[in-house]
Amino acid sequence: MNYITLGIACLLFSLQFIFFKWYQLRTDNSLKAAVWMTVLDGAWMFSIFFIANGLSLHITPTSAMYATFYSFFIVMGNIVALFAIRHGKVAVVSLYMLTGGMVFPVIYGVLMLGETLNLYKEIGLVLILLSFFPSIMLKKRLPKELKTKSNKIVLFRILCIAAFVCNGMLSVLTKGHSINVNASSEKDFLIFAALLRLVVGIFLIVSLTKGRIPTVKITSLFTMFCKNGVPKNAVYILLIVGCYTLCNGIANMFSMITAKTMNSSIQFPLLSGTVVVLTALASWAVYKEKPSIGDVIGIGFTFGGIGFMML
Repeated sequence: MNYITLGIACLLFSLQFIFFKWYQLRTDNSLKAAVWMTVLDGAWMFSIFFIANGLSLHITPTSAMYATFYSFFIVMGNIVALFAIRHGKVAVVSLYMLTGGMVFPVIYGVLMLGETLNLYKEIGLVLILLSFFPSIMLKKRLPKELKTKSNKIVLFRILCIAAFVCNGMLSVLTKGHSINVNASSEKDFLIFAALLRLVVGIFLIVSLTKGRIPTVKITSLFTMFCKNGVPKNAVYILLIVGCYTLCNGIANMFSMITAKTMNSSIQFPLLSGTVVVLTALASWAVYKEKPSIGDVIGIGFTFGGIGFMML
């Protein structure tokens, strides 16, 4: 059953990156668009899971604390990932994010939960850490705009590292909440975290627009950051974020269920490694982002690391 729930999470996490990239292509790549992603995602997540939970919410102080940190890293992670995807390929950005999701929980499991780390797992961890270097260090394989402007190369690396840290912390918080005896259910946790993201997102939007949002027509709220200001894009954006949220929310729920009984040093490397490969294949099929030699080498390191960690 653990592997079934984990497999569902892998598939849905992979699909979310496709919708994530689609959102980036439909918007103007501004900070406002990135923050609106938080608002719309929070609204969708809250609505979907609040209805699925029978219009009820029971949150403990422990879950509220975890949800606060969880929401912070989701907001920061989404913003840096959207800007990173603007400068590079989905496969490379997802590789950084998911490598963080592999490494951080393993370290957390060893340091805080007493999980063992034998020689095989140590070798696997090193290989996983090496996995994102080939795709980012082989400059000749990067997009043209990154080859010609060194400052963009540096920016892309910084954004990828930030995404690595944010997603790693999300995995740690997911594991920590799942095994805490004082925690609320997975649905309650996700509902409360979504509500926090919605509130924070609205606050940031009001700050960015200097408090002018209440006077703007509801149809104009979305066209402000739609590419070329086309009104019909607003409908597409709502649906795109809705699909992203559905994939992300259900995947997180299944991941949290799996985390209750599966060892961190097995679950998160297996989850993240599978998603890396599926995302690379999906972005190649949908967005024609053919994996470079560096991408393939990085994915190879990832699989090698997973293999050693599963021994």
